[in-house]
Amino acid sequence: MKIQSDSLNSVDVDHVKELRRLKLMNSFVDVWKSPYFQEHFIMRYAFNLELAVVELFGGGLTMQQIEVVEEFYSCGGFEGARVAFPSGHGIGKTYLIGIFSSLHLLCFYSSITRIQAPKLEQVKKYSFKEINGALDQLSNHPKWGFLVKFIQRNKTLIYIKGEDTNWYIEASTAPKGDPTNLSGQHQFSYLLIFDEASGIEDKHIEASLGGLTEQYNSCIAFSQHTINRGHFHKWVTTSSKNKGGVWGGFRLSSRLSPRVLTPQLLSMIGTYNEDEQRVRLDGLNPIQEKEMLISHEDIEKAYDGKIQNKQYDQLIISYDVGFSGWRDKSYATFTEVAVEEDIHTSKVSVYQVVKHIYRLNAKGVMPVDFTTNYLLREIFDYLEKNKDKEYLTIYLVGDANVGGQEAYTRLEEILEYVDTYQFICKGIKWGSDKLYFSDKQRFFNARAKGFVLLSEGMIHDRVKVATDEYRGECTRQLSQLPFMWTSKSLYKMVAKDQMAKMNIPSPDLADCLAQNNLADLQVTSYTDIEVKKSEIEQELTKNLKNKTESVSISDFFKQK
Repeated sequence: MKIQSDSLNSVDVDHVKELRRLKLMNSFVDVWKSPYFQEHFIMRYAFNLELAVVELFGGGLTMQQIEVVEEFYSCGGFEGARVAFPSGHGIGKTYLIGIFSSLHLLCFYSSITRIQAPKLEQVKKYSFKEINGALDQLSNHPKWGFLVKFIQRNKTLIYIKGEDTNWYIEASTAPKGDPTNLSGQHQFSYLLIFDEASGIEDKHIEASLGGLTEQYNSCIAFSQHTINRGHFHKWVTTSSKNKGGVWGGFRLSSRLSPRVLTPQLLSMIGTYNEDEQRVRLDGLNPIQEKEMLISHEDIEKAYDGKIQNKQYDQLIISYDVGFSGWRDKSYATFTEVAVEEDIHTSKVSVYQVVKHIYRLNAKGVMPVDFTTNYLLREIFDYLEKNKDKEYLTIYLVGDANVGGQEAYTRLEEILEYVDTYQFICKGIKWGSDKLYFSDKQRFFNARAKGFVLLSEGMIHDRVKVATDEYRGECTRQLSQLPFMWTSKSLYKMVAKDQMAKMNIPSPDLADCLAQNNLADLQVTSYTDIEVKKSEIEQELTKNLKNKTESVSISDFFKQK
């Protein structure tokens, strides 16, 4: 809104008297209309966010943040700017959202600021926290701190008291597929902020953009560039000013942000793969987005027979169950594992070689029957045939979701009575398995972790398949694993019901291979692998001598 005010000569005005008069007012509307407030607050700060940060909100901006502010103003600022910033981690975009919103509320008459994100909780937890922080800082200001008394702060709405329907900041989202509650928003002074814009449905964005009809209507969009389609992708590519469009903005890289410390940056570089670095560090779009996770080339490489010379002294038995009326195939894989830890960097490398694939061809077998009869015999047959391997540890990982919980529990109970081998069992629940903190920064759930690590293992020659059993089926399943990026740039596998709609059968065999990466492998730092093996063998021998009761494989089946 254009500010019409009588210029007050700062030499002649009695600042103490004017401020006292403003503080006695009962309405922010009256304060805002005051010539003194317009001259000394609005004219000073409305179009100078950098100054407002320092003088009002007690903070400071990095060079990247200053460049964002300058780009916003160069594109029209609060008078019609359209800017979109693809960014990596650690830029401080949420802090900027808080400052833009707070300044817009204070400086523009009867203004509306909408902060929209894929999830409402995201705005409440982060953006509103920054707004409240800015207002708390303002409340301590010796000159303008009294302004905060005119502001009411709720969880999803921050507004000028007495003006809650037309002068506010709102947290906004919409039910999936329903943009109706986002339309019809019109105001002379209107600031629309999209947070994690790449994850907002196009229909929701279109409904909100429909409110930008006045001169003082502006839009700011921040997001990691997670998908190669949609409005945000278009704003930073074909609709950008560089391409003749109307959208300003530029890419913000974590590598250039002083907020991202060097050790933190090095840790992320060492953790993220190429696509993750593009999206989460460099603000670039992914190369591999909503396609299949594993390429045919990488699958063929896993079958090339070039197995690295490692000490494969651990075994993972992974299984996935099917039953009548749902899926008619149950699989198990037997994978030899070598675990190496660099004693200097503590980086752990896991090498896997799939030695045997078992499939139950009989139809209509319930999960409990599969695990306690068919799979159990297959496990002992395999161990008997490979008794010369002397595995130090044997891991059993299997489907323990609703359909497989009883089968897993029964199998685990049986294996507790077998002393010939030491089994470490872990039931897998794709959606609810807890992830370590570092995993939560990459994966939506355990299923995503298992498959992404499988993919990376194949790419880097750490996963090999040394059997041609069911090779065609294995190749088909591994090559049909669609994934996507979430709005927070986390890997997320497409759900199986959605895969069915894409005419992709359930990847039961691929599930087994992915579950290998969820076994809680035991890792110890050793400079000499032979020393490790010798120590563990001595410990096992000692334990066996102390046992008074032991059940051999043959005795076990005789008992059954």
